[in-house]
Amino acid sequence: MGAPTITVEVDGQSYDTTDVTWISYAPCGCVEGASTVDGRSYGGELILAEAQVLAKFYDTKAERDKAKAQGFRFEIRPRDEVKTLMGDCPHTPKWGIEPRPTLEGHAWGIKDSGRVAHLVPTYGKERGSFLLHGDKFSERYDLGHVESLCGSVRDMNWRVAGSSVPECTRCTKRAVA
Repeated sequence: MGAPTITVEVDGQSYDTTDVTWISYAPCGCVEGASTVDGRSYGGELILAEAQVLAKFYDTKAERDKAKAQGFRFEIRPRDEVKTLMGDCPHTPKWGIEPRPTLEGHAWGIKDSGRVAHLVPTYGKERGSFLLHGDKFSERYDLGHVESLCGSVRDMNWRVAGSSVPECTRCTKRAVA
């Protein structure tokens, strides 16, 4: 026996939850993501509350709070609208979010157990790449503990911080000084 049918109302019309999608809107109004509402048919979950979809998009409470403060929002829309809504953002700054401040020779990194991004020095090919702009660890070299720009964190295993990870305010102040 399948899951019970649940309907939601969108713009005055009733839709089965399998026929609607959560749409993530960036602060500029462009669509920057989508997620299923009803994934029960393939072992997923039924996501009817904004708090549930926020938890699906953002791992930590700090990331969810940052996204909400920046103006990201979610709406349930009919699935057939998704293709017409999706596209690249033409705005400047892209998605309505100013890029993180940075310094030459530094990148935003996070410790494995960290919840806040810090500016940490990067090293060029002559010493091996310590931290690269991307989603993966770079090759490991014995560079010892590397200190964040603010001086509050030293670690050997920094990884690139995603844009949703909140920034250290002290590193940010030093980057814009």
